[in-house]
Amino acid sequence: MCFEAKKLKIIMDNLNTHTYSSILETFEFQEALRIIKKVHFYYTPKHASWLNIAEIEINVMDIECT
Repeated sequence: MCFEAKKLKIIMDNLNTHTYSSILETFEFQEALRIIKKVHFYYTPKHASWLNIAEIEINVMDIECT
């Protein structure tokens, strides 16, 4: 896997699969550790996720543009 970024900041909701352990389950151990060292998760608040609003708007634009 090509992953040359020095740091990767990921913004996401609080879904239970959005964890470092899911990276360990997906990749071979050494590759997972290499990725985890570079990744930082930023979670949106559970009670007011703007990410959900963004996903809805992107979906609306996608439907209108097809």
